Amino acid sequence: FELRLQEFTGGSNPSANTTPGTVHCTIAETGIHTLEDGRVVEARSINAPATAGQAVGWNAATSVDASPLFVTAFTNPVAMTGVITANDSQPSVVWSYDCDVRDNVPFANNYADGICVGKHIGQINGTRAAETIGIILINGGTGVSQGVRYQFFRGPSSINGIGTNASSGYNVGFEYDAATVAQMGEKGGQGGWATLVGAAPFSGAFITVSIDEEVVAGDTSRTHVSEEVNVYGYRDERAVALSGDKSGAIWDPAAEGLFSVPGADMAYTLTVRNTGAGAADRDTVFLVDTLPDEIVFYSSDFDPGDGDIHPVRFTENGTGLSFNYSTDVGFSVGPDRPASMLDCTDAPTAVLDPAIRFVCFNPKGSMLSGDPDPVATFEFRGRIR
Repeated sequence: FELRLQEFTGGSNPSANTTPGTVHCTIAETGIHTLEDGRVVEARSINAPATAGQAVGWNAATSVDASPLFVTAFTNPVAMTGVITANDSQPSVVWSYDCDVRDNVPFANNYADGICVGKHIGQINGTRAAETIGIILINGGTGVSQGVRYQFFRGPSSINGIGTNASSGYNVGFEYDAATVAQMGEKGGQGGWATLVGAAPFSGAFITVSIDEEVVAGDTSRTHVSEEVNVYGYRDERAVALSGDKSGAIWDPAAEGLFSVPGADMAYTLTVRNTGAGAADRDTVFLVDTLPDEIVFYSSDFDPGDGDIHPVRFTENGTGLSFNYSTDVGFSVGPDRPASMLDCTDAPTAVLDPAIRFVCFNPKGSMLSGDPDPVATFEFRGRIR
């Protein structure tokens, strides 16, 4: 599986300004599948040789009828569509309708209507190489399969252009971890596609979705009339099982046979692993180490030979976590064990500050699950009083 992030270029947008981003994908092998709770999924693909758009029109000549590919008798079909090849150096995006009128969503009159799909380039006057369109059909509804709660639905015609209202979206039944969205029909005529908006498109029971457009030709305002959007939403409810341990050894990098005596340093390692089947919620991994009475935290370079100048060395294997010493480590001089990073706002006043009693760690991201178990370690030094 490969992924390409592209931007339409030329005309009013002569050069690409593509930036890294989070992309959510729904992936299925071609064929018929049954989820753990009995819901049927059917995935097919079809070649789309023609290119649609405002310049050439939206009709049978610029689309292909994918209806005959499907053999399941869906009663409430919800489609997810996408261009799944990259044969052309320039991008194109998917469009779909009921094979009658471009305004109509697929299955506008339920399964009696069909689904025609194609690729389009908005208001650009041109064409693209043939691409393969992927289509997944599933009956709408909610359920749980293999510990993942899902919701598949056909949204109402209320999603605006990102230049019209970037905060449009849908109220849904629960907060998603991930989702894919696809515009159904093409009411605007300029050509658009549905997209999640912002770094955090999921907020409680609301998902932020807008319709985007290319800015190469024609109206480059990215305004768009309201469109209908299909949503596949997911939340991982598999059990998370985090465990941690601490080990210590005399700091003796030159193997001189040093002893645990006052003035010597101890090297401590905190290890956290996820032995469960689910990922931890984002940014929720929080560790607190209580320094022994005879140890003072060493706030200078943990290991001058490793190229990292910070007092804490972080390593991970398969966790998906990131770590920044300046934001993800905190300290407390208080008498009680901190409950969160909000209680870890003190800082060492010297390389050796005997007032520091607790060291806090809060790496960022969702700690993933897997086999072997993902593991993260935090190493630091303390000096024996």
